[in-house]
Amino acid sequence: MLYKSLKQLMCISTFLFFIALPEVKSQAVEKKSSAEGWIGLSCGFTGQASLEVKRIAELLVTKQYTTLVELINTGTPAAQSLAVMACEVLVKQRELSLPPSVRDKIVFLYQSNQHVNVCSGCVLNSSLAIGKLLMQTSRLSFGRTLRNYFQNIYEKSTSKI
Repeated sequence: MLYKSLKQLMCISTFLFFIALPEVKSQAVEKKSSAEGWIGLSCGFTGQASLEVKRIAELLVTKQYTTLVELINTGTPAAQSLAVMACEVLVKQRELSLPPSVRDKIVFLYQSNQHVNVCSGCVLNSSLAIGKLLMQTSRLSFGRTLRNYFQNIYEKSTSKI
């Protein structure tokens, strides 16, 4: 009788463990994606953009282009790489011209092996070299996806509807 009760208790506890495990994992990922230094458009269980991406998007919407340029020199590695992408969109649209010192810093970042944390959903958390992110050579195409995202943000902020 005692053996049967223990066996049932083990089955119930194992079942509860496997039900609770995904929730605990998704909360951990959610905390990471909302922390500074993470880059992603669909992070965590809710699939929201990371805090760093939201900050850069807000600077684009509010046309704080000077702050974007400053982030290239002074921001965290994640903010620097995102600011480079956003500034490249603005340069392409002829909304911004960059001074030589900032262009030199961008060249340096394109060659950088320093890593930034990237996320996609609640299943992918990894790090990626800034240079690979900017050159769009990562197997995950984060650079291209982020540039498209910033391009769309720019277009929406400048459209006259």
